[in-house]
Amino acid sequence: MRYTLERLPDSRVAVDVELEEQQVEKALDRAARRISRRTRVPGFRPGKAPRDIIEARYGRAVLYEEASNDLVQRAYKEILAEADLEPVAEASLEDMTLEPFHFRLVVPVRPTVTLGDYYALRFGREVSEVTDEDVQAVLERLQDEQTVWIQPGEARPAVLGDRLLVNLVGTVGEREIEHSDDAEIELGAEGLPPGFSERLVGAEVGQTLEIEVVLPEQPESELAGQTAHYTVTVLGIKEAEIPTLSDDFARSFGQEQTLEEMKARLRDELAAARHKRAQEQQLEQMIQAVVEQAQVDMPEVLVEQEADSMYQSQEAELKKSQISMEQFLGYLGREEEQYRQELLEQARPRMRRSLVLRELVRAEAISVEEQDFPVAIERIMDEQGGLAEEKRQELRELLSQPRMRPDLEANILSHKLEQTLLAIAGGQVAGDSAPEGAESPPAAETAADQVQEAEPGEIEPQEDPDELKEEQDS
Repeated sequence: MRYTLERLPDSRVAVDVELEEQQVEKALDRAARRISRRTRVPGFRPGKAPRDIIEARYGRAVLYEEASNDLVQRAYKEILAEADLEPVAEASLEDMTLEPFHFRLVVPVRPTVTLGDYYALRFGREVSEVTDEDVQAVLERLQDEQTVWIQPGEARPAVLGDRLLVNLVGTVGEREIEHSDDAEIELGAEGLPPGFSERLVGAEVGQTLEIEVVLPEQPESELAGQTAHYTVTVLGIKEAEIPTLSDDFARSFGQEQTLEEMKARLRDELAAARHKRAQEQQLEQMIQAVVEQAQVDMPEVLVEQEADSMYQSQEAELKKSQISMEQFLGYLGREEEQYRQELLEQARPRMRRSLVLRELVRAEAISVEEQDFPVAIERIMDEQGGLAEEKRQELRELLSQPRMRPDLEANILSHKLEQTLLAIAGGQVAGDSAPEGAESPPAAETAADQVQEAEPGEIEPQEDPDELKEEQDS
């Protein structure tokens, strides 16, 4: 057997093979015996008819048809055993001639990634200062959350900010567009048609009002700009009882004794959140730049597999809510083929990003050591924020289980890569630049492959602690 390998675009390899006559004749003999076993040849028991009888009866072309797959598979298996090929999907047969027996296979192989000079990339981290106004805004939001709605001490007309209990019917021409009984409306709230709240100011309990408003512009709304008529009957009026910002208000949250202590905590939390958000933005800028720099050669079949995986994941999530894929596509107004094509377009950059991140792990020689596991578990618990010690211990035990080890390994790799990229982006790494244009050849699967589905900035505990506990108890 003689063969040549030719690298093609999109991480494919063409294998041109020519078999020796002796190999072909042996395959034709085997083909004749198989045909003899499953057909009746007069004068011979099944499987005993000689090849020349079979060939004369059915023709040489039938023998070749029977033998071709056997010849190709045996030759391909032998080539894989000795050639430097790492297929990621089945090879396709693109050409075949019989005499001499020659065929051409195109094999999708492991992608190759050429990283750019990512050590030269720099991105800043902009963190805005927390102001007194920022802290006050959080306090006001907490006030809103603690607000209760009560009936006024004395009967009075409605004012902006009140919450009305109403029956209402809305129409546009002869078409009814809304019919609600015992509905609550907060006067002045967002989402109501312009002028609707103002026309209810002054209304009293038991009163029925006729209101006309022009419906606002909304995406995909066929009623935008049309005049709507509402009949509104006021059943009740409630006013907001907003808690006063005081030490008692602070103590109601069970963390501080004074309002000033609460403000200090909120300021620290806002600063930490802004620092985290700035770091995430810096990391994402760095990743996007590294991915843009890189040259990635990957077979289309990997993109197709990723799109199929995305489709199946979506289907599984919908199933949890007892929604079929057919219903989901109907809601989107998409045909299945159209939706799959959209997923294919999304899968291509996702796969490219994943391959570059995996290559970064290899290039930086990032690995997981045994001592990394307890550190990672503590970090994950810290990221949950405010866990009581009992809950921390419960989560610690769950994350220490052997079945969680693969997820933890991916988490550790991702975290280490995050820290490396952030250090480079901030100019804190004094190492040599990565050799620009140096191609990392396809390699056997390593720990780096675990970041394929666990990209920097996206690692979270795979399962909720309570769900893990329920699963363990069951």
